[in-house]
Amino acid sequence: MVTAQWSSPILLGAVIALSAGIAAGGVGDLTYARTAPPGVSIGGPREAMVTPPKPAALGLTNPKALVTADDALVKMAFDSEDASSKVLDVARIAAPGKRDFTGAVTVKMSKRQVKRGTVTQTVYTLPPHPAELVRDGKRIPVLVSGECQTSKARSRGHFSAQAIGVADVRFGEHIRKVVIHDANSTLVLGDVFTAKAGAMSYESPDTWRIATAKGGFLADTRTSSVSLSQPMRVAGKWYTLTVRKMKVTASPLPGRLGVLTIDAPRWECWLFNKKMTLAFDDGAKPVEVPAGTYSMVFILYESADATGPGPKVYGRIEDESVTITAGKTTALSSLGKNLTVTISATIAKGKVQFSVAQRDAAGSRKIEIYGADGKRVPPPQIEVVDKAGKVIYIAKLAYG
Repeated sequence: MVTAQWSSPILLGAVIALSAGIAAGGVGDLTYARTAPPGVSIGGPREAMVTPPKPAALGLTNPKALVTADDALVKMAFDSEDASSKVLDVARIAAPGKRDFTGAVTVKMSKRQVKRGTVTQTVYTLPPHPAELVRDGKRIPVLVSGECQTSKARSRGHFSAQAIGVADVRFGEHIRKVVIHDANSTLVLGDVFTAKAGAMSYESPDTWRIATAKGGFLADTRTSSVSLSQPMRVAGKWYTLTVRKMKVTASPLPGRLGVLTIDAPRWECWLFNKKMTLAFDDGAKPVEVPAGTYSMVFILYESADATGPGPKVYGRIEDESVTITAGKTTALSSLGKNLTVTISATIAKGKVQFSVAQRDAAGSRKIEIYGADGKRVPPPQIEVVDKAGKVIYIAKLAYG
Protein backbone atom coordinates (compact mmCIF):
# COMPACT_ATOMS: atom_id res chain seq x y z
CA MET A 1 0.00 0.00 0.00
CA VAL A 2 1.39 3.43 -0.91
CA THR A 3 0.73 6.39 1.40
CA ALA A 4 0.65 9.82 -0.23
CA GLN A 5 0.16 13.21 1.41
CA TRP A 6 -1.27 16.24 -0.38
CA SER A 7 -1.74 19.73 0.96
CA SER A 8 -3.28 21.44 -2.08
CA PRO A 9 -5.83 20.56 -4.80
CA ILE A 10 -4.57 18.53 -7.74
CA LEU A 11 -4.23 20.70 -10.84
CA LEU A 12 -4.42 18.61 -13.95
CA GLY A 13 -4.08 19.02 -17.66
CA ALA A 14 -6.84 18.72 -20.18
CA VAL A 15 -8.72 15.67 -21.31
CA ILE A 16 -9.18 13.67 -24.47
CA ALA A 17 -11.84 11.03 -24.99
CA LEU A 18 -10.91 7.45 -25.80
CA SER A 19 -12.87 4.37 -26.72
CA ALA A 20 -10.40 1.51 -27.03
CA GLY A 21 -10.09 -1.02 -24.20
CA ILE A 22 -6.94 -1.99 -22.36
CA ALA A 23 -5.60 -5.46 -22.87
CA ALA A 24 -5.55 -7.47 -19.67
CA GLY A 25 -2.15 -8.17 -18.10
CA GLY A 26 -0.96 -11.16 -16.11
CA VAL A 27 -2.16 -12.18 -12.67
CA GLY A 28 -1.62 -9.26 -10.32
CA ASP A 29 -1.12 -6.68 -13.07
CA LEU A 30 -3.28 -3.61 -12.47
CA THR A 31 -4.40 -1.64 -15.51
CA TYR A 32 -6.43 1.56 -15.75
CA ALA A 33 -9.88 0.76 -17.10
CA ARG A 34 -11.23 2.71 -20.07
CA THR A 35 -14.68 1.19 -19.63
CA ALA A 36 -16.44 0.18 -16.44
CA PRO A 37 -16.83 -3.61 -16.11
CA PRO A 38 -20.50 -4.71 -16.24
CA GLY A 39 -22.14 -4.15 -12.88
CA VAL A 40 -19.52 -1.63 -11.72
CA SER A 41 -20.56 1.98 -11.30
CA ILE A 42 -18.12 4.86 -11.01
CA GLY A 43 -18.11 7.30 -8.14
CA GLY A 44 -15.90 10.22 -7.33
CA PRO A 45 -16.85 13.55 -5.76
CA ARG A 46 -19.72 15.37 -7.46
CA GLU A 47 -18.47 18.78 -8.57
CA ALA A 48 -20.81 21.62 -9.45
CA MET A 49 -20.65 23.42 -12.79
CA VAL A 50 -21.21 27.15 -13.42
CA THR A 51 -22.02 29.47 -16.32
CA PRO A 52 -18.87 31.33 -17.40
CA PRO A 53 -18.93 35.09 -18.11
CA LYS A 54 -18.43 34.62 -21.87
CA PRO A 55 -19.31 31.07 -23.04
CA ALA A 56 -18.72 31.96 -26.70
CA ALA A 57 -15.11 32.89 -25.93
CA LEU A 58 -14.58 29.31 -24.76
CA GLY A 59 -15.98 27.85 -27.98
CA LEU A 60 -19.41 27.09 -26.54
CA THR A 61 -22.72 27.61 -28.32
CA ASN A 62 -25.33 28.24 -25.65
CA PRO A 63 -25.08 31.50 -23.65
CA LYS A 64 -26.23 29.54 -20.58
CA ALA A 65 -23.72 26.72 -20.99
CA LEU A 66 -22.18 25.23 -17.83
CA VAL A 67 -18.48 24.52 -17.34
CA THR A 68 -16.29 22.89 -14.71
CA ALA A 69 -14.01 24.90 -12.44
CA ASP A 70 -10.51 25.77 -13.64
CA ASP A 71 -8.92 23.33 -11.19
CA ALA A 72 -11.37 20.47 -11.85
CA LEU A 73 -10.07 17.02 -12.72
CA VAL A 74 -11.73 17.31 -16.12
CA LYS A 75 -12.33 20.38 -18.29
CA MET A 76 -15.88 19.69 -19.39
CA ALA A 77 -19.00 21.64 -20.40
CA PHE A 78 -22.72 21.07 -20.82
CA ASP A 79 -23.85 22.87 -23.96
CA SER A 80 -26.28 22.61 -26.89
CA GLU A 81 -25.90 22.54 -30.65
CA ASP A 82 -28.41 25.38 -31.03
CA ALA A 83 -27.65 28.69 -29.30
CA SER A 84 -31.37 29.35 -28.75
CA SER A 85 -32.03 25.97 -27.10
CA LYS A 86 -33.51 26.11 -23.63
CA VAL A 87 -31.86 22.82 -22.63
CA LEU A 88 -28.25 21.72 -22.36
CA ASP A 89 -28.15 18.29 -23.97
CA VAL A 90 -24.56 17.73 -25.09
CA ALA A 91 -21.37 17.27 -23.10
CA ARG A 92 -18.09 18.65 -24.41
CA ILE A 93 -14.70 17.39 -23.22
CA ALA A 94 -11.76 19.69 -23.86
CA ALA A 95 -8.90 18.54 -26.07
CA PRO A 96 -5.37 18.00 -24.67
CA GLY A 97 -3.62 21.21 -23.70
CA LYS A 98 -6.75 23.28 -24.23
CA ARG A 99 -8.50 25.43 -21.67
CA ASP A 100 -11.33 26.09 -24.08
CA PHE A 101 -13.59 23.79 -26.09
CA THR A 102 -12.28 24.31 -29.59
CA GLY A 103 -12.03 20.82 -31.10
CA ALA A 104 -13.63 19.27 -28.01
CA VAL A 105 -15.15 15.81 -28.10
CA THR A 106 -18.95 16.12 -28.08
CA VAL A 107 -21.20 13.48 -26.53
CA LYS A 108 -25.01 13.51 -26.83
CA MET A 109 -26.63 13.08 -23.42
CA SER A 110 -29.69 10.94 -22.69
CA LYS A 111 -32.98 12.57 -21.63
CA ARG A 112 -35.46 11.68 -18.91
CA GLN A 113 -38.23 13.38 -16.96
CA VAL A 114 -38.04 13.56 -13.16
CA LYS A 115 -40.93 14.70 -11.00
CA ARG A 116 -40.04 16.24 -7.65
CA GLY A 117 -43.19 17.12 -5.79
CA THR A 118 -45.28 19.27 -8.09
CA VAL A 119 -42.31 20.22 -10.31
CA THR A 120 -41.28 18.18 -13.36
CA GLN A 121 -37.69 18.61 -14.47
CA THR A 122 -35.92 17.54 -17.62
CA VAL A 123 -32.68 15.76 -16.77
CA TYR A 124 -29.91 15.04 -19.27
CA THR A 125 -27.41 12.40 -18.23
CA LEU A 126 -23.89 11.64 -19.41
CA PRO A 127 -23.25 7.94 -18.62
CA PRO A 128 -19.68 6.88 -17.74
CA HIS A 129 -17.58 8.00 -20.69
CA PRO A 130 -13.88 7.25 -21.26
CA ALA A 131 -11.49 10.16 -21.12
CA GLU A 132 -7.81 10.72 -20.51
CA LEU A 133 -5.99 13.16 -18.26
CA VAL A 134 -2.50 14.45 -18.95
CA ARG A 135 -0.47 14.76 -15.76
CA ASP A 136 3.29 15.21 -15.54
CA GLY A 137 3.50 14.20 -19.19
CA LYS A 138 1.66 10.94 -18.55
CA ARG A 139 -1.80 10.06 -19.79
CA ILE A 140 -4.13 8.60 -17.19
CA PRO A 141 -7.45 7.06 -18.28
CA VAL A 142 -10.50 8.12 -16.28
CA LEU A 143 -14.24 7.72 -16.56
CA VAL A 144 -16.41 10.83 -16.46
CA SER A 145 -20.14 11.11 -15.88
CA GLY A 146 -22.53 13.94 -15.22
CA GLU A 147 -26.05 15.23 -15.07
CA CYS A 148 -27.76 18.47 -16.06
CA GLN A 149 -31.18 19.47 -14.72
CA THR A 150 -33.21 22.04 -16.60
CA SER A 151 -36.26 23.87 -15.28
CA LYS A 152 -37.97 27.12 -16.26
CA ALA A 153 -35.84 29.04 -13.77
CA ARG A 154 -32.33 27.74 -14.52
CA SER A 155 -30.04 24.85 -15.36
CA ARG A 156 -27.87 23.07 -12.80
CA GLY A 157 -25.11 20.61 -13.60
CA HIS A 158 -22.59 18.43 -11.84
CA PHE A 159 -20.00 15.90 -12.95
CA SER A 160 -17.76 13.20 -11.52
CA ALA A 161 -14.44 11.85 -12.70
CA GLN A 162 -12.77 8.76 -11.33
CA ALA A 163 -9.97 6.44 -12.30
CA ILE A 164 -10.55 2.74 -11.78
CA GLY A 165 -8.20 -0.18 -12.25
CA VAL A 166 -8.82 -3.85 -12.98
CA ALA A 167 -6.66 -6.84 -12.08
CA ASP A 168 -6.87 -10.60 -11.80
CA VAL A 169 -5.64 -11.34 -8.28
CA ARG A 170 -4.62 -14.64 -6.69
CA PHE A 171 -6.28 -15.44 -3.35
CA GLY A 172 -4.62 -18.67 -2.29
CA GLU A 173 -5.77 -21.27 -4.83
CA HIS A 174 -8.37 -18.93 -6.35
CA ILE A 175 -8.04 -16.14 -8.91
CA ARG A 176 -10.65 -13.39 -8.80
CA LYS A 177 -11.14 -10.20 -10.76
CA VAL A 178 -10.73 -7.09 -8.60
CA VAL A 179 -11.61 -3.47 -9.28
CA ILE A 180 -9.68 -0.71 -7.51
CA HIS A 181 -11.59 2.59 -7.24
CA ASP A 182 -9.59 5.81 -6.93
CA ALA A 183 -11.93 6.82 -4.11
CA ASN A 184 -9.63 9.55 -2.80
CA SER A 185 -9.21 11.21 -6.24
CA THR A 186 -5.40 11.23 -6.24
CA LEU A 187 -5.28 9.38 -9.60
CA VAL A 188 -2.85 6.93 -7.95
CA LEU A 189 -4.49 3.51 -7.79
CA GLY A 190 -4.14 1.69 -4.48
CA ASP A 191 -2.89 4.55 -2.30
CA VAL A 192 -3.97 6.03 1.03
CA PHE A 193 -4.51 9.78 0.89
CA THR A 194 -3.65 11.60 4.12
CA ALA A 195 -5.85 14.67 4.37
CA LYS A 196 -5.45 17.55 6.79
CA ALA A 197 -8.14 19.56 8.52
CA GLY A 198 -6.43 22.16 10.66
CA ALA A 199 -4.25 20.35 13.19
CA MET A 200 -6.06 17.07 12.53
CA SER A 201 -5.22 14.52 9.84
CA TYR A 202 -7.05 11.44 8.65
CA GLU A 203 -6.51 8.69 6.10
CA SER A 204 -8.67 8.33 3.01
CA PRO A 205 -7.84 5.06 1.20
CA ASP A 206 -8.97 3.82 -2.18
CA THR A 207 -11.55 1.03 -2.23
CA TRP A 208 -11.48 -2.44 -3.75
CA ARG A 209 -14.32 -4.57 -5.01
CA ILE A 210 -14.24 -8.27 -5.84
CA ALA A 211 -16.08 -10.27 -8.47
CA THR A 212 -17.95 -13.46 -7.74
CA ALA A 213 -16.42 -16.86 -8.46
CA LYS A 214 -18.23 -16.72 -11.83
CA GLY A 215 -16.52 -13.43 -12.72
CA GLY A 216 -19.44 -11.01 -12.38
CA PHE A 217 -19.92 -8.09 -10.02
CA LEU A 218 -22.91 -7.96 -7.72
CA ALA A 219 -25.10 -4.86 -7.72
CA ASP A 220 -25.20 -5.04 -3.92
CA THR A 221 -21.72 -4.13 -2.69
CA ARG A 222 -22.34 -4.31 1.06
CA THR A 223 -20.11 -7.35 1.55
CA SER A 224 -18.09 -7.24 -1.70
CA SER A 225 -16.51 -3.78 -1.49
CA VAL A 226 -14.28 -2.37 1.27
CA SER A 227 -11.65 0.32 1.70
CA LEU A 228 -8.13 -0.74 0.79
CA SER A 229 -7.00 -0.76 4.42
CA GLN A 230 -9.68 -3.31 5.38
CA PRO A 231 -9.81 -7.11 4.91
CA MET A 232 -12.34 -9.03 2.84
CA ARG A 233 -13.45 -12.64 3.02
CA VAL A 234 -12.70 -14.53 -0.19
CA ALA A 235 -13.51 -18.22 -0.59
CA GLY A 236 -13.88 -18.57 3.18
CA LYS A 237 -10.61 -16.87 4.16
CA TRP A 238 -9.68 -13.28 5.05
CA TYR A 239 -7.28 -11.28 2.86
CA THR A 240 -5.88 -7.79 2.59
CA LEU A 241 -4.61 -6.15 -0.60
CA THR A 242 -1.44 -4.21 -1.28
CA VAL A 243 -0.79 -2.24 -4.46
CA ARG A 244 2.74 -1.26 -5.42
CA LYS A 245 3.81 -0.04 -8.84
CA MET A 246 0.59 -1.31 -10.44
CA LYS A 247 1.01 -4.80 -8.98
CA VAL A 248 -1.73 -6.16 -6.71
CA THR A 249 -0.97 -8.77 -4.06
CA ALA A 250 -3.45 -10.46 -1.73
CA SER A 251 -2.11 -11.60 1.64
CA PRO A 252 -3.87 -13.72 4.28
CA LEU A 253 -4.93 -11.63 7.27
CA PRO A 254 -2.46 -12.34 10.11
CA GLY A 255 -3.61 -13.31 13.57
CA ARG A 256 -5.52 -16.15 15.18
CA LEU A 257 -9.07 -17.04 14.21
CA GLY A 258 -12.15 -18.14 16.04
CA VAL A 259 -15.38 -19.59 14.68
CA LEU A 260 -18.76 -17.87 14.50
CA THR A 261 -22.02 -19.77 14.00
CA ILE A 262 -25.43 -18.20 13.52
CA ASP A 263 -28.66 -20.21 13.56
CA ALA A 264 -30.19 -18.68 10.43
CA PRO A 265 -30.40 -19.92 6.82
CA ARG A 266 -29.15 -16.62 5.40
CA TRP A 267 -27.55 -13.59 7.02
CA GLU A 268 -25.24 -10.62 6.58
CA CYS A 269 -22.91 -9.33 9.24
CA TRP A 270 -20.74 -6.31 9.99
CA LEU A 271 -18.24 -6.43 12.87
CA PHE A 272 -16.43 -3.27 14.00
CA ASN A 273 -13.56 -2.48 16.32
CA LYS A 274 -10.69 0.03 16.37
CA LYS A 275 -8.51 -2.18 14.17
CA MET A 276 -10.83 -3.27 11.38
CA THR A 277 -14.28 -3.56 9.90
CA LEU A 278 -15.39 -7.00 8.73
CA ALA A 279 -18.28 -7.36 6.28
CA PHE A 280 -19.46 -10.82 5.25
CA ASP A 281 -22.48 -13.03 4.67
CA ASP A 282 -23.21 -16.74 4.80
CA GLY A 283 -25.66 -19.39 5.94
CA ALA A 284 -25.86 -21.89 8.78
CA LYS A 285 -22.33 -23.27 8.38
CA PRO A 286 -19.52 -22.06 10.72
CA VAL A 287 -17.46 -19.05 9.64
CA GLU A 288 -13.86 -18.33 10.64
CA VAL A 289 -13.47 -14.80 12.01
CA PRO A 290 -10.39 -12.96 13.36
CA ALA A 291 -10.35 -13.13 17.16
CA GLY A 292 -11.39 -9.98 18.98
CA THR A 293 -14.24 -8.04 20.53
CA TYR A 294 -16.55 -6.29 18.11
CA SER A 295 -19.63 -4.16 17.87
CA MET A 296 -21.96 -5.80 15.39
CA VAL A 297 -24.81 -5.34 12.98
CA PHE A 298 -26.69 -8.40 11.74
CA ILE A 299 -29.34 -8.81 9.10
CA LEU A 300 -31.20 -12.11 9.37
CA TYR A 301 -33.29 -13.33 6.45
CA GLU A 302 -36.39 -15.49 6.73
CA SER A 303 -35.43 -17.42 3.58
CA ALA A 304 -32.11 -19.00 2.66
CA ASP A 305 -32.25 -17.23 -0.72
CA ALA A 306 -32.40 -13.52 0.07
CA THR A 307 -32.03 -12.53 -3.58
CA GLY A 308 -34.48 -14.99 -5.16
CA PRO A 309 -38.24 -14.83 -5.62
CA GLY A 310 -40.67 -14.90 -2.75
CA PRO A 311 -40.91 -12.92 0.50
CA LYS A 312 -37.80 -11.29 1.86
CA VAL A 313 -38.84 -10.64 5.43
CA TYR A 314 -35.80 -9.86 7.52
CA GLY A 315 -34.71 -8.34 10.78
CA ARG A 316 -31.87 -5.92 11.48
CA ILE A 317 -30.10 -6.04 14.84
CA GLU A 318 -27.68 -3.28 15.88
CA ASP A 319 -25.57 -2.02 18.75
CA GLU A 320 -24.72 -5.45 20.14
CA SER A 321 -21.26 -6.76 20.98
CA VAL A 322 -19.63 -10.12 20.50
CA THR A 323 -16.26 -11.58 21.46
CA ILE A 324 -14.64 -14.09 19.12
CA THR A 325 -12.10 -16.22 21.01
CA ALA A 326 -9.18 -17.75 19.13
CA GLY A 327 -9.59 -21.46 18.60
CA LYS A 328 -13.13 -21.51 20.00
CA THR A 329 -16.65 -21.38 18.59
CA THR A 330 -19.02 -18.53 19.39
CA ALA A 331 -22.65 -19.49 18.74
CA LEU A 332 -25.34 -16.87 18.25
CA SER A 333 -28.26 -19.26 18.22
CA SER A 334 -30.65 -16.92 20.06
CA LEU A 335 -30.12 -13.89 17.83
CA GLY A 336 -33.43 -12.70 16.40
CA LYS A 337 -35.38 -15.58 17.97
CA ASN A 338 -38.40 -15.62 20.31
CA LEU A 339 -39.16 -11.92 20.31
CA THR A 340 -40.91 -10.58 23.40
CA VAL A 341 -42.67 -7.24 23.62
CA THR A 342 -43.01 -5.10 26.73
CA ILE A 343 -45.59 -2.32 26.90
CA SER A 344 -45.14 0.46 29.42
CA ALA A 345 -47.09 3.59 30.27
CA THR A 346 -46.13 6.72 32.17
CA ILE A 347 -48.54 9.30 33.54
CA ALA A 348 -47.48 12.91 33.94
CA LYS A 349 -49.70 15.97 34.34
CA GLY A 350 -52.79 14.07 33.31
CA LYS A 351 -51.21 12.68 30.12
CA VAL A 352 -50.37 9.07 29.41
CA GLN A 353 -47.40 8.11 27.26
CA PHE A 354 -47.18 4.55 25.92
CA SER A 355 -43.98 2.88 24.76
CA VAL A 356 -43.14 -0.56 23.39
CA ALA A 357 -39.79 -2.34 23.70
CA GLN A 358 -38.87 -5.65 22.08
CA ARG A 359 -36.09 -8.08 22.83
CA ASP A 360 -34.96 -11.34 21.33
CA ALA A 361 -33.80 -14.41 23.24
CA ALA A 362 -30.24 -13.07 23.22
CA GLY A 363 -31.34 -9.83 24.92
CA SER A 364 -30.87 -7.64 21.84
CA ARG A 365 -33.02 -4.51 22.08
CA LYS A 366 -32.43 -2.60 18.83
CA ILE A 367 -34.30 -4.83 16.41
CA GLU A 368 -35.91 -3.69 13.19
CA ILE A 369 -38.28 -5.96 11.24
CA TYR A 370 -38.89 -5.43 7.53
CA GLY A 371 -41.53 -6.92 5.25
CA ALA A 372 -41.34 -8.42 1.78
CA ASP A 373 -41.50 -4.94 0.22
CA GLY A 374 -38.39 -3.82 2.06
CA LYS A 375 -40.34 -1.48 4.34
CA ARG A 376 -40.59 -1.71 8.10
CA VAL A 377 -43.72 -3.44 9.33
CA PRO A 378 -46.43 -1.02 10.54
CA PRO A 379 -45.88 0.07 14.15
CA PRO A 380 -48.27 -1.42 16.69
CA GLN A 381 -51.20 0.39 18.19
CA ILE A 382 -52.64 0.12 21.70
CA GLU A 383 -56.34 -0.03 22.44
CA VAL A 384 -57.54 1.30 25.78
CA VAL A 385 -60.79 -0.30 26.95
CA ASP A 386 -63.10 0.37 29.85
CA LYS A 387 -64.42 -2.18 32.35
CA ALA A 388 -67.08 -3.31 29.87
CA GLY A 389 -64.43 -3.98 27.19
CA LYS A 390 -65.42 -1.02 25.05
CA VAL A 391 -62.55 0.68 23.18
CA ILE A 392 -62.34 4.23 24.46
CA TYR A 393 -58.95 5.23 22.98
CA ILE A 394 -56.48 4.00 20.38
CA ALA A 395 -52.82 4.96 20.78
CA LYS A 396 -51.05 4.82 17.42
CA LEU A 397 -47.34 4.37 18.03
CA ALA A 398 -44.50 5.55 15.82
CA TYR A 399 -40.90 4.36 15.46
CA GLY A 400 -38.49 6.49 17.38
